[in-house]
Amino acid sequence: MDESFKLSGTSPWADQVELLSPDKKYKAIFSDGIEIAMGAPTMGTLMLYSENKKVLSVDCTGASFLWSDDSQFFAYTKWTKTNQQIINILKIDDMIARTIEQEMSVVKFESFKNKILKGIDSPIYFPKHFSIDVNLLFK
Repeated sequence: MDESFKLSGTSPWADQVELLSPDKKYKAIFSDGIEIAMGAPTMGTLMLYSENKKVLSVDCTGASFLWSDDSQFFAYTKWTKTNQQIINILKIDDMIARTIEQEMSVVKFESFKNKILKGIDSPIYFPKHFSIDVNLLFK
């Protein structure tokens, strides 16, 4: 199976991941992932490329990220100073990001269809499902 394109999110425990956007115009690469504690999810650097040109680089990100089904949005996690995660959603056409300030333990994205991002906070211990309507973030 081609792992470069999928509609479910990447693992929060990965140390290196590449993921193409559904329209194949962009590539997200998470690298240099290290565990924030023994057995814990990873933290590393996330880079976005368009036509082999870097358009974004973000440090202290989690390995969980996901493209929207129409390639218009990109969701990723960022670690806070208290080892919690926040969600950022990037609107690709103008590269504007919105942050969901609610801190979560470990984010695992499940789907991003019809501008609705769905995922799980703490997928192993006491999982809590969430959904975010990006239409409300980008008015």
